[in-house]
Amino acid sequence: MHLEIGGKMKIKSYFIPALAAVTLAACNSTTSGGSTSGGSTSGGSTSGGSSSGGQITTQNILTQFSTLQADPNMFSLTPNTTVDAATGSASYSGVMSVTTGSTSANPSAYLGDMDATVDFTADTMSGSADSFVEYFSLIASPTVGSSVSGSITLSGTLTGNNEMPTGGITGTASGTVDGTNLNMNMTGNVGGLSREALILQFIDNSLTAGAVGYAVQ
Repeated sequence: MHLEIGGKMKIKSYFIPALAAVTLAACNSTTSGGSTSGGSTSGGSTSGGSSSGGQITTQNILTQFSTLQADPNMFSLTPNTTVDAATGSASYSGVMSVTTGSTSANPSAYLGDMDATVDFTADTMSGSADSFVEYFSLIASPTVGSSVSGSITLSGTLTGNNEMPTGGITGTASGTVDGTNLNMNMTGNVGGLSREALILQFIDNSLTAGAVGYAVQ
């Protein structure tokens, strides 16, 4: 299973390890709100954000991710000169995929709504993720496809080195998902030709959990 655009791989090799959970989500066809083909949608962009009623369903979030990956520059790094010249703030909305219990007998994975703000004048980033649903359990469970409690707070700094993979943003992300406490280190980049995307990766201090997040303006 691969994340593809126009039949060709668009994800750089250095993002592959952190993309495992989201790749599974993009290929999964079972949802809590019906079914989805799991393939790429037609091109275009999305503003992200929560689904109607404030509750994300697995189907809605998979559709949202398919639209995000259809942007041909979604996984490209914005040049340093473009990031350095930017001023003011930009808001981003998208998705986060979290995997917990990677060393346990029954790891689980969750998809949630992610929102972030980047202050290009102050070189800071803040944000949050919530409205999680469980989309995978190694051992079959009736809770897969259901909403779970939890939220994650993001805090980061722009380093000025955005052309280095995972080196443009550093920071932390902490919170809980489905009862699991998370204290993660965050790295990532501003993406796209015009700073229209965020590409974020997270590793928990315990090394038993991790996440990846994608968002667009």
